[in-house]
Formats: sequence, C-alpha cells, structure tokens
Amino acid sequence: MNLKYHLGPSVNVFSIALSNNILFPEFINEDDPRAREFLKEFDKFRDKEWKDCTFIDLGCNEGTSTFTLARSGAHVIGVEGREDTVARANFIKKDLNIDNIEFFAGNVLDPSIWSNVDAVYASGILYHLDDPFTFLELAVKYARLGIYICTHCAPENKEDKLNSIFYVNNDFGEETEYDYMGQKVETIVYFEPHNVVEYKEDKRRHPRSGVGNTHSVWIKQSSLINIMSTFGFKQTFSNLDGSQKHLRYRMAFFKDNLEMNNREFYLDEPYRPTLKESAEIAVNEDTNFLKKNNIGVTIIGSNTVLQKAVKDLENSEIIIDKIINYDCDKSSLYATVNEMFDHKPEYIVLAFNNLDDCKLAHELLMLKNFCKYIFTSFGLIYLP
Repeated sequence: MNLKYHLGPSVNVFSIALSNNILFPEFINEDDPRAREFLKEFDKFRDKEWKDCTFIDLGCNEGTSTFTLARSGAHVIGVEGREDTVARANFIKKDLNIDNIEFFAGNVLDPSIWSNVDAVYASGILYHLDDPFTFLELAVKYARLGIYICTHCAPENKEDKLNSIFYVNNDFGEETEYDYMGQKVETIVYFEPHNVVEYKEDKRRHPRSGVGNTHSVWIKQSSLINIMSTFGFKQTFSNLDGSQKHLRYRMAFFKDNLEMNNREFYLDEPYRPTLKESAEIAVNEDTNFLKKNNIGVTIIGSNTVLQKAVKDLENSEIIIDKIINYDCDKSSLYATVNEMFDHKPEYIVLAFNNLDDCKLAHELLMLKNFCKYIFTSFGLIYLP
C-alpha cells in the first residue's frame, strides 16, 4: 500500500499497525463517547428508521466520531478542512468496507458543502472558527431535528477565566462583545495554535487548528444557549467535556416542537478489526520494506516482547543498530526516549509488553523530528 496513515496529536490517532507504518486509529475499537451521547439524545426525538436518517459531521478529522455515528445505521457525511486528513478517513472506511459514510474536504463556512440533514454534529469545530455565527445560522437552516455541539467557550466570569488552562501570562484572548440578533453576545477572540506539524502558506500550523484563520471567536456558553433558543432550538442536554478548567461543553439542541419517545437506545458493537491478524500482515510488509531498502532499525521495548521482536528481526536478517530496554516505569520511559537523541534514529521499532507503553513511546517519539518511520507491528503481534 502506498497510502500511509501518519499521526497528528495523540488525542485520537494511535492504535493497531498496518503495513509500512500505517496505524489504525484507536477510535475504531472504542466508541467516541460524544458521538454515542449524541445518538442516545437523538434517539429520543427520532421519527424514522435509523437507516433513513442522515447526519453531517463537521470538522470530522479522520472520522473520530463519524464511525461511531455510522454504526447507528444512519448515513453520515463527514466534512474536514484538510485533504490529507480526508485521505486517512477514506483509507479506514475502505479497509472496514463501510458504505454508509462519505468523506470530503470543504470549508464548514461555505454554504455549498451543506445539505438538508436530520441532525448536525459539530464536535471540536465551533471554537476554531473566526465566524461562529455564520456556522450556527447554517446549522439551524439545514438541521431538521437537532444539533450537537462540543466546544470550548469563553469564560462566564472572572473565576472561570483565572482558573482556566487557557489563561496564560495574565491573558486569555481579547474580550469582545457582539450585537447579534438583538442580544448582547460576549466572546473571547482567541489565538489559533501553530507548530511544526503542518505547513500552510509558509506558516507552521497545528493540524487541529483552524484552516486559514489565525484567530477564532469563542462564545460564552450562556450566550450560545440564548442564540440557539432564539433560533427555535432548546437545549436538551449539557455536560462538561473534561474538567471545568478546560471550559469545554457538550450540548444538544433540538427544535422546540418535537415529541419525545421512550425507546431504549441500543448501538451495535464497535468495528473491531482483529489486532493480531492486522499486525501479522503488517509484520510481513514491514519486513519486506526494511529488507528491500536495506534499512537498519533501533528497537525500543521491554522484557519478553522486546526479546521476541529482536529474534524475529534477526531471523529476517534485518539490521539492528541499537537495542534499548525499558523497565516499565513511566518516568524511565521519558528518559529512555530522550536517550535516543544520542544517535537520532530515523527508523524505530516499538516492542512493549502492553499497548499503553507503546502508545506513550509513540507519542513521545512523534515529537522528535528525526523519526521517519515508527514500526509497531513487530511488538503488537505478541500482545494478548
């Protein structure tokens, strides 16, 4: 396979190995709790069969929530601002042979990407926009029944502001007040993060930041609820997403005139590809890749799995440049990864006794710009 699943931030992007450093995202094996939460709320107002429902997932990323939404049987449209992210989402969709999802790249503020749907799902997108008001107008225009929003909000008061993780160096963006639909809307104009992960127009940009805008507008939760009420959508659900210091809320809004039913919500088991089978396929392809290109690797891992992976590499005549043993303490894992600065290996094999250590090592190594490939398959085939 030529397509490689490259990782971004560690929020939702690690799981099983596929060929040549392709990693299958973890959200395939576990439901996104936000998407499940939305489906349960939507089911209270659902007035037709799941298979006849359509959702649009805006700012869908690699399909973090999309695949959970699709397990309801509904048709789901995933819209994402970055072409490479859409390619990763389509790779997963194809590999799982899912036919009730479609992904495409587009700007969520562009009316042409919208269509009439039963519900709008907007998790992690509103707070990345410099014009959230246009987004909300489009959402209420095209949502037949409801809208789910998970977003950071401007602090409601001074205490929220001072306790927030976003209050840094006595600053939490520019407080700005809008006159919108006859009401006062209080917001924060917040700086969109940038780093070395992505380049766009010669600017270094974070792959989860807004597309094309350097600042975004965060609305107070109370103002957001009032706006939605003015549009005729009442709040039916609200919960913190994380701790209060993150100022991130999960909210569902449904039209005022809807009748609620008492159905018991049910969702099938997640799409669960067989880890061992996928890893075995990946081992064969990764081995061929390393041998064909005469590449030497540094292997980092722990105990039995490390020994087995080393033996497999040696039996396959793969060059091992260095073996680094890790003794199962998280603090020592940080030190072990930092030790690799000595020779800055470009090709690294992970072989840990458990998935959590493998994930942490992968996350730490992804921060090092000397890594070209991180192979997980040689260790994952031995996990229980």
